[in-house]
Amino acid sequence: MSLRALEMGIKAVQMGSRAEGARLLRYALKQDGRSATLDGDQRATAYIGLAETTDDLASKRGYYAAALQHARDPGLSAEIRARLGALIAPARSAMPPASLPPEAPASSASVNVALMVARVLDGAYGAGTAVFVEGMWVTTRHVVGGAARLTVELHQHGQMVAAVTASSPDHDLALLSIGHTPPASLPTAALHGDRETPLIALAFDGTVTLGAYRPTRRTMAAHWLPTDIKALPDAGGDPLFDDSNRLVGIMTLNTARNADHLFAVTVEAARALIAAYRQSGGAGVYCPSCGVRSAALAAGYAYCERCGAVGAAAPAVRRSLPGSDQPYRVGGAPCATCGAMAGSYKGRCLRCGGAA
Repeated sequence: MSLRALEMGIKAVQMGSRAEGARLLRYALKQDGRSATLDGDQRATAYIGLAETTDDLASKRGYYAAALQHARDPGLSAEIRARLGALIAPARSAMPPASLPPEAPASSASVNVALMVARVLDGAYGAGTAVFVEGMWVTTRHVVGGAARLTVELHQHGQMVAAVTASSPDHDLALLSIGHTPPASLPTAALHGDRETPLIALAFDGTVTLGAYRPTRRTMAAHWLPTDIKALPDAGGDPLFDDSNRLVGIMTLNTARNADHLFAVTVEAARALIAAYRQSGGAGVYCPSCGVRSAALAAGYAYCERCGAVGAAAPAVRRSLPGSDQPYRVGGAPCATCGAMAGSYKGRCLRCGGAA
């Protein structure tokens, strides 16, 4: 019965009778729920057919996402991902009106989102996703961990080496420098208000996670965007789109203490980190411990002036034991440069690297 209803529903859709096709396809899925007579690819076909019976983009995405969950044939899965990618590709008409604050422009009538994401292969907690935002690749600090260089994969360019240029542990964001720049930019938007806006997270492999903005009365930092998403297919960094296909955030694995809903970082926070990096001119050496561009490490000192972490120059510095020439001095007067009481090494402050 389910298979017959599926065949009739698909035929009705092909003949242009969308309402009748939708009714038959829903009936086929309902009957299958009772008797389980359809296989995974047949269920996926039913959901693809349902997607063709509606013009509502959110409903289409939902049907294709359901189809992707059931599909077993690699060719069918690839076709579904292609259709989802076409839906997510933002059109120029989806841009906000000029009266709103300026957002990142789309440089063409549509953007192939697959070209705007990269897979971070050797992240600290497994593979994650990075997205191209305003000329830079953005992922989460959780994904990169304490690494300064990583391997990434692009859809059309294979594997490449990426350098972490800056990060913000407080915002759970990181910027990557990859030897490839996509030809366009994703339109972005600030997500505000208390309505449950539909959201969609997209991983590098095309896996779609559907969710919604989760209004909350909790007091939280402005860069957090609460969602009702509870799990991601990777370690995070997935771009998060609103119901107008605009980038509104970067998915993280951060949750509230008493709930398992995930938070995203707003796209405004990512843009602010990018702006700060550009304003600095990229001066200094990246410190994997705290995420800053360290002037002390760039000058060859052994410790980062922000966090005191050991830099690449430290292994070449001789460490003497107490009782010999004692190059270390702990305590005493505060550093004349930064006021820290961390002590000094050969007359240089262990915190800022300046003359102690």
